Amino acid sequence: MNNQLKVSLVGILATVGLWGFIPQSEAKAEQLETTDKVVFTCVSVNAAENQYATVPQIVRETRDTSEPGLLGGYPLVKREVIQVSSKPMIVWTATLSSDHPKGAYTPDRRCQSVSTRLTNLAYALGMETFADISNIGVVNYEQVVYVSPEEEP
Repeated sequence: MNNQLKVSLVGILATVGLWGFIPQSEAKAEQLETTDKVVFTCVSVNAAENQYATVPQIVRETRDTSEPGLLGGYPLVKREVIQVSSKPMIVWTATLSSDHPKGAYTPDRRCQSVSTRLTNLAYALGMETFADISNIGVVNYEQVVYVSPEEEP
């Protein structure tokens, strides 16, 4: 009985000892991928007068591509603002009436809504620099911020 107990203890200790080495041997080196993208943020210009501005920024995102995340894509390791435009793209000053249950369409809500839409559009179009968004054009006799290149037939 005594020998059986010793053999069992040695087996348990050996198993526990191996568990300590397994995570180290399975550790993978991080494979980092860095991308720059245009992001539009909403900032308060004059809080007393309820004025907000949509300001473009260049953001650098670093992702670990060694393993995909649980919901697809790759986990974000680092996000940093590398450049901020010195001039706002749009300044929101007026409150518009709305049938929305939350009430009037305030400059803050307008700024947040449009900034999010512009960010999504910039991402969809692959914009990475201020030069990409600074193209001014005319559509239906109105000045627009960006005109996509015409597709060739």
